[in-house]
Amino acid sequence: MLLWGQSSLEEIFSQGNEAYNNGEFQQALLLYNQILEQGKHSPELYFNMANSYYRLNMVGQANFYFEKAKLLGPTNEDILINSEFAQNMTLDTIVPLRTSPIEQLMSKYFRLFSIDRWALITVIAGWMILILFIWFLWSGAPSQKKILFGGMCFFLLLWILSSVTTYHLNNHKNNRIYAIIFSEQIEIFSEPNERSEIQFYLHEGTKVELIENLQQWQNIRLANGASGWVNDAELRIIE
Repeated sequence: MLLWGQSSLEEIFSQGNEAYNNGEFQQALLLYNQILEQGKHSPELYFNMANSYYRLNMVGQANFYFEKAKLLGPTNEDILINSEFAQNMTLDTIVPLRTSPIEQLMSKYFRLFSIDRWALITVIAGWMILILFIWFLWSGAPSQKKILFGGMCFFLLLWILSSVTTYHLNNHKNNRIYAIIFSEQIEIFSEPNERSEIQFYLHEGTKVELIENLQQWQNIRLANGASGWVNDAELRIIE
């Protein structure tokens, strides 16, 4: 039954791709959503959905699914390139705060793999340390012991690096929440009420970070450091 279900979903995915290639973007989205309804997720699925919304000039949905695709495939060049095209559709031009060369290097390092891949590397490194240690205990040749000890040191270092990286990414994922604006234009207020001063306006497709919530209001922050309050009905959280 599991194999049958997987085969059926792959067939639906292929039908969606065929509809997309024929320019039937609405039909492609209907098929892709059938897969989502089954609880299946993948960077390829989100990528194709984002491309379909992009073709339909639905900038909010396009950027939303590109962001979800980047969460699962942070190093996929096609996703990164097409995401930039979609971001250019937004009316808001937001210049991120400048970061130091070290921060840029660390950011590239953390984006080498997804959090699940880093966790998998941690598990594999741990098993390799255990296997090599048992082999080391049973080995009688001094030359072989040196090689095994060197291997244990290598995998121990890899385990430490991947563990720290996984912890950092998990902490970042849990403590930093992002969302995409879905309304054509929204007002950003200085306080969580519509009687306060309007700070600025944002438009559909812009990505924001959620800092704090108060009832139906969200305190948001942009990549350039600007912040304010907005009604959370205007946002869709990236999960």
